[in-house]
Amino acid sequence: MKNTKRTLAALLALTLVLTLCLPGCGQKDTGPLRICLDLDIRSTQVNQATYDFEAILEKLAESGGAEEFEIELVPPEGEERMGALTRLHTEIMSGNGPDLFIINSGWQDDLVFPYPEKAARNGLLLNLDKLMEKSQYTDWDQQVQTVLNAGKTDKGQFIIPLSYQFNMSCFLKEDVTHTPSKDITWEQMAESGDIIDLASISFDGGSPQKKHSTVDRTLHNTLGKLADYDKEELLFTAEDLKTRIHKNLELMDLSENGEFGDTPTYYQALVGPGFNISVSSFYVQADTIKQDVPLTYIPLYSKTGGVTAAVRSYAAISAGSRHKEEAFLVLDYLLGLESQQGYGFYNQFLAGEGTFLGFPMDARVMSGEYPVSMADGSDKWSLTDENFEGLCAVRDAITAVNFFDTVTFGLYNLEMDCVDVHTGYAQGDIDKLIDETCRVLAMSLQEA
Repeated sequence: MKNTKRTLAALLALTLVLTLCLPGCGQKDTGPLRICLDLDIRSTQVNQATYDFEAILEKLAESGGAEEFEIELVPPEGEERMGALTRLHTEIMSGNGPDLFIINSGWQDDLVFPYPEKAARNGLLLNLDKLMEKSQYTDWDQQVQTVLNAGKTDKGQFIIPLSYQFNMSCFLKEDVTHTPSKDITWEQMAESGDIIDLASISFDGGSPQKKHSTVDRTLHNTLGKLADYDKEELLFTAEDLKTRIHKNLELMDLSENGEFGDTPTYYQALVGPGFNISVSSFYVQADTIKQDVPLTYIPLYSKTGGVTAAVRSYAAISAGSRHKEEAFLVLDYLLGLESQQGYGFYNQFLAGEGTFLGFPMDARVMSGEYPVSMADGSDKWSLTDENFEGLCAVRDAITAVNFFDTVTFGLYNLEMDCVDVHTGYAQGDIDKLIDETCRVLAMSLQEA
C-alpha cells in the first residue's frame, strides 16, 4: 500500500506554486499570504485539491480575508520533495517561511515538521489563543477537547488538529457487548485468552469471520503517549515493542494456519459500517452488516490504559507570519461546522469522510442532527443515534494523542519491516530491528 501510493504520487509535478491576485487588488508590502499544503494525494487529485482550496480562499477574500495568496503544494516523494523540504526548513528557521501550514501526513517519511510539538516549544509556531477568541466559524467548545489539547503547551494553543484517528473493531451488538474504558490496557486484552479480545488486537490476523481490515499499522496506537518532548525521551521501551510485535505475528500465524478460531462477524477498520454508506457497501456484504444495525465498538487499547488517538492532519501558523489574521481565518473556516459537514476540501483531503485518514474534529458531526454530505452534496450520511453514542463512548476513552511525527513514522515503518521479515519478504532479525529502531528514534528526538 505504501509503495503503491508513493508510485502514484510520483506522477505529481515539482512543487506547485500558484500566485493568484483577484481583480482590483493592489500589491502589499507584506507580500501575499503564503500557504504550504503537504497533502497525501494522488496525481489525479491535485487539480481538485487546488480548485477546492482556492474556492475557500476566494470566498474568504470577499469577507475580509487575504486577496492575494500563494499556495505551495509540497511534492510527495523523491528528490523533489527533499529539495522542497530543505528550502522550507531553511525558511522556517529564519522566520521567512509560509504563513500557514496545512499538513496531512499520509505515507511520507520526511516531514515539514519532523516534531511539530517540539516546533511549538521552540518558538517556531504562533500562539493562537488570542486569535481563537475572535473565531468567526469554529465553535472551539464543540471540538473534541482531548484531541484539541494535543496541540497545546503550558503557554497556549500552537497547533490545531484538523482530524484524528484510532483503531477499533465493529461487531453486531446482538453478538458482542463491550463498554469502552480508560482503565483497560493492551496487555489485558492480549493476555485474557478471550477470542473476542484477541480478535480486537489482531489487525493483520483475526478470525475467518472478519469481513474487512484497515491496511493501516497499529503499533503506534498501543503505547499511549510516545515521547516526552520537554525531556526529549521516548516513553516506551524496546521490550514494549517486542511484546506487541511478536504477539501480533503469533496471531497472524494462527489466522493464516486456520487455527485462530471462530467469532461472530466483525468489521475491523477505523470506519465501521454506518460511518460511510459508500465505504460500508463497498467492503461489507449487504446481508451481513447493514448501516442501521446496532453495533458494538471495541477500541484498540494502549499500554497506559484507554484509547490512543493519532493526528495525521493539523494546521499551524508561523511565529513570524506577516498575515496572522488572514492565515487564522483560513484555519478557522476549515474547522467551521459547515466545512466539517460539507463535501469539500476538509472531508476529501483532511478528514477522509470518516475513513482511516481521520474523524471530524467537531464532536457533533456524524450524528443524525449533524450529518456529513456525500459526493455532490445531494446525499448525506450519519450514524444512528445508538451507534453515534457508541462512537462517543470510544472517543471519551481517549487518554493519549500523538501527532504523526518522526517517532510515529518510525514505529509505523518498523511494524511493516517486521511483518516483511516474518513472512520472508525480507531478511533480518526482528529483535535487532526493534533495538536499532529504538536507538535511532531516541537519538533523533534529542537531535531535532
